[in-house]
Amino acid sequence: MRRLKFAVGLVSLTVVSALAGLVLAATVLPLVMGWDRVVLTSGSMMPRIAPGDIVLVAPVEHPIKPGTVITFKNPNKPGSLITHRTLDIRPDGSYRTKGDANGQPDVSPVRHDAVIGKGLLLVPAIGLPAVWIQNGQPMLAAAAVFVVILLGFLSRYGLLKKHDPWHVPEKDEPLDGPDDQNGPKGPSSRGVRKWAVPVGIVVAVSLAAAGVWLAPKPTRAAFAASSVNHQNLISTAAAAANIFYLKTNAPNDSPGPSTTTPLELTSTAPTLTTLYNYDTAHDTDPGLLIAKGIGQGLDAPLGASLQSWMMPRATTVISGNAKARLWTAMKGFSPTKTGSLTVGLYICNPGSNNCTAAGTPVTITSQGSWSGGSTTWVPTDIDLGTINLPSNRVLQIRVAVGSASSDAMMLAYDTTTYPARVTVG
Repeated sequence: MRRLKFAVGLVSLTVVSALAGLVLAATVLPLVMGWDRVVLTSGSMMPRIAPGDIVLVAPVEHPIKPGTVITFKNPNKPGSLITHRTLDIRPDGSYRTKGDANGQPDVSPVRHDAVIGKGLLLVPAIGLPAVWIQNGQPMLAAAAVFVVILLGFLSRYGLLKKHDPWHVPEKDEPLDGPDDQNGPKGPSSRGVRKWAVPVGIVVAVSLAAAGVWLAPKPTRAAFAASSVNHQNLISTAAAAANIFYLKTNAPNDSPGPSTTTPLELTSTAPTLTTLYNYDTAHDTDPGLLIAKGIGQGLDAPLGASLQSWMMPRATTVISGNAKARLWTAMKGFSPTKTGSLTVGLYICNPGSNNCTAAGTPVTITSQGSWSGGSTTWVPTDIDLGTINLPSNRVLQIRVAVGSASSDAMMLAYDTTTYPARVTVG
């Protein structure tokens, strides 16, 4: 039994010491060097950087070399950060970035003034409790604290001489406890001594861990791939003879577009560079909010859970394979909620609600996080099948959020950065 206790104590002491070293590296080193610390809360920098890893971020001089991991301000959500790798430098001096695990580069360029710094040192896994708490899993964080305390308690078996099966006590050697039979009882202070080291380790690690878990700024390794959980997606949109862009009919920062008539689907490319909040009466985030539906899908009344865009009367026949590219996000840019989006095309009589379905309506329901952990817009390409639009008819696209979605969803469109569109040809 003594050998087993001693082995458990040594293993526990090793783990606690390693944990204490990582915690101190993530707290003392940046404090001394004047660096920032960010904890990764999503997985698009896998496998090199995993959720829960802490990245120590040092100041950087411009220009930044391609391949450098940088932390920068999220251009689509003020107050949040993204950690990605630079790909190259654009002609205007800004940077093109990409997550290592993502299938395509980030949509928005990164300006010099948005860069916080470059990743210099990685401290693995120490920030996991922060990820668990942010993802609504506080019990996991509590369990981690309990394990640390338990390991600290078990470390005593590796520290006290009475548990060392190879220790031979010398004559008149002070004793570590009342069950040592090799000499007279020691003073009462020895009971305090046998707890001092493990208790000190637990207190030190707990305080340092609290500083690590609470102090670092959370950063997303924003996941911007098409999404491995989505079905009916394509990685890129093919060149098309006809492109129609989703447009807002409302002035920027107005209470929102009409909920009784379709918005405009136009062949004119967007010119705006800023994505405004198109429905300030509904939320404070940019883009358009579409509420979670109750199972009606594309047949729902135009309004809260369904939005549509309609082009002017066609002057010629338009036919071919139709694809839609949308920029989507969960309400509030939640990185953990599941989404369900239904998209379909309709051919309508001008000036009426007499419409018939065209092509193949598609419902996309994510198996896990809709955005894979991203807190920005995710480009989603959808194949809607073959359509044949006669002249003097109009094409309409409908977008609905289904009842399988865990919350409302948002759309970005009508900007040069997020030119949501339908292509036919």
